[in-house]
Amino acid sequence: MRKTALLFACLLISCGSLSAQKVVDNFLRRFDAPEKGRTVFMPKGCYAYGMGASFRSFSASGDDAGEGYSILSILNIGNGNLNIWSVSPGISWFIADDVSIGFRIDYSGYRVNTNLQLDFRDVLGDDDPEYNVQISSRHMLRHVGGLSFTSRWYRSFFGSKTFGVFGEARVFGNYGLIKSHPLKEDVTKFRTSRVISAGVKIAGGACVKLRDNNALTVSIPLVGAALNHTRQKKESDGRIGNARMTSFNISRNVDLFGIQVGYVHYVEPKRK
Repeated sequence: MRKTALLFACLLISCGSLSAQKVVDNFLRRFDAPEKGRTVFMPKGCYAYGMGASFRSFSASGDDAGEGYSILSILNIGNGNLNIWSVSPGISWFIADDVSIGFRIDYSGYRVNTNLQLDFRDVLGDDDPEYNVQISSRHMLRHVGGLSFTSRWYRSFFGSKTFGVFGEARVFGNYGLIKSHPLKEDVTKFRTSRVISAGVKIAGGACVKLRDNNALTVSIPLVGAALNHTRQKKESDGRIGNARMTSFNISRNVDLFGIQVGYVHYVEPKRK
């Protein structure tokens, strides 16, 4: 069963990458200038290396937090904070005009400290406090590392040599470690999850060339599919329990948490 699932995942990743290349290429052709035709933004023979990174911090605490942040008027984050970060160094080679292949090392993570409440009063139309259910305040820490093989298709922004847009397909494999425990010191409950993931992602972005063969980029994940296998270990008051789960998910929305700002240095081919 596992071999069949793995074979299915590999076929899906391959087909998804080829289909994505056609869709992205058709979309990027719209940025060609009608009066100039096709303008080469990155010539064949270049290679580029650089790094993308992101950091976000959200906080709801103190008197300014009030009742906290609410999701669907049901889940309230009474107080807490969330930090999300990612770093992705990589290198690529241009095998054709405006087309590159390469690989990058991915690392991302988050840290959460929060006080959660399930509040059904707005849904039921009742102000009785008994409908307020307290969930254990938890600390969560997540680290994910992996390797991605990438392919990018650039297009000049309507004939510009300075501004360009790109589409990117990534075939990735990740290993993640998630640890969590209650914030209360008098309770001993720990949970550790180990996740192995493989899949494909499609991203879009923009590029601005600077002086001396440098460039700035912004990359936004758009859609993706992944096969995940999770092994979880729970420790509660001296007792240990294990669980496993295999899942397949498709993300169709723009991943705002995955937006990365990058710096790239590219080397143009030597002219004869």
